[in-house]
Amino acid sequence: MRILFMDDDEQRHKLFEKLVSAYKPGWEVTYAFTSQQAEDACRVHRFDIAFLDHDMGRESDHNGSMFATEILSSDRHYLPERVVVHSSNPDGANNMVSKFRSAGIPSCWTMLYEVDREIRAGEL
Repeated sequence: MRILFMDDDEQRHKLFEKLVSAYKPGWEVTYAFTSQQAEDACRVHRFDIAFLDHDMGRESDHNGSMFATEILSSDRHYLPERVVVHSSNPDGANNMVSKFRSAGIPSCWTMLYEVDREIRAGEL
């Protein structure tokens, strides 16, 4: 399974990497620290699941909603099969989920600790 993980926090990348190596060793994960890196990755690979953060740090002029708008305006070939938004910003996360669902992409919002639980339980 090909996975995209977009988050600006290095600790979250490390947590996700530990989870994947322990519970989903067959997953091939591409890590993006910026929305531009995620966008570039989507133009190279087709992802089964994209785990996306909304708030991409103070230094970033791009957030997850902007990423959603950009990628949804491109060729459908670049769109992930499923999106999981892991953000503590409910308004931003719901905005992203709404955009992806409007494009017919199954999407949900959860907190990162819930992603951890779902991976451990085999639900993802």
